[in-house]
Amino acid sequence: MDRNLELPVNPMMVPAGQQPWLYEWVAASSWSLVPGQSYDPTTGLVTAPMHRLGTYALVTAAMRWSYFPQVGRLYTPLDSMK
Repeated sequence: MDRNLELPVNPMMVPAGQQPWLYEWVAASSWSLVPGQSYDPTTGLVTAPMHRLGTYALVTAAMRWSYFPQVGRLYTPLDSMK
């Protein structure tokens, strides 16, 4: 069953003329904008449909490039036994 995810945002943290955006980490190892989301500056709520549990990032600033941390291991640990 799909549910709506509601995230409170302090409207003072949103730059003038901008709105917060919710991104989801997808299987292709990248961030994807969650479709169907909305923001109400009066209540300060970002509402988005949530189809599954996952890793999300809420961005409250204007972006020209999407730089987010990579989820998961970035390197293989050295084997100290060799």
